Amino acid sequence: MIAVTTVLGLGTAASGAPAAAAVERPAAVARPAGASAAATTLAGETRKGDTRPVVFVHGLNADPGVWSSMEGKFEKDPAGDFPASKLHTFDYSHTTKERIANNSKRFSDWLSSQQLGEVDVVAHSLGGLVARKAQEDGSKIRRIITLATPNHGTGCCSVIQIAWPVCQDMERTFGKESSFLKNLNEKAHITQDTVMTYAVTTDDGQVAADSVHLDKALNKIVDPSIKGGSCTNPSVHNSILYNDTVATDSMNFLRYGSSGVTH
Repeated sequence: MIAVTTVLGLGTAASGAPAAAAVERPAAVARPAGASAAATTLAGETRKGDTRPVVFVHGLNADPGVWSSMEGKFEKDPAGDFPASKLHTFDYSHTTKERIANNSKRFSDWLSSQQLGEVDVVAHSLGGLVARKAQEDGSKIRRIITLATPNHGTGCCSVIQIAWPVCQDMERTFGKESSFLKNLNEKAHITQDTVMTYAVTTDDGQVAADSVHLDKALNKIVDPSIKGGSCTNPSVHNSILYNDTVATDSMNFLRYGSSGVTH
């Protein structure tokens, strides 16, 4: 069996990580009706953003360190909407292989203990499923961004024959999603202003774009500048964590919803 550190969702906080090149780069972003000037966009326009505390949720076999690059981008937001005091990370690094419901409960309990009120979530891979389940169960989450999340499952659990409990929830066999994911997706209340998904190319080797994207969500895709992703090589899968355009789109989505992001 392969080493566990090479399986879906592994992240790295190392500097100089590869960045993915975006398929599309937004030009000017339209101003929502009634917005006042305060926040700076890519085109130099200034608008007032509506933000909440942001919680970053890592994926399988990872830890909060994978967010160091993206947190840095948020902190350098020209509008100042995302200071370090507004950024938080949830750590479930010792239990990522457990069933998703277990970690979702931990996340919900953690949110309550932090007394953050309503929050926005940016999640990578498995973390997106943890966050979505927590929202379904009543946690006060306004907007969720899932990055390379297997919202309809991954075939990697079957390919490398991993028997971890979490694989029961996110396995995808011949295009068929697990009962856990089917139930989660059927119950989800999704709009383009509350959920944005981002895939890395059509298939990053671990999660395909058609598994990442959700019906009725704002669905995006980036093209990586590196190749070679597979079930045992997460480099392409993880490259989304370091992408400048993904970070910018994420900030604008959290500020304005879908109106802040080029479709």
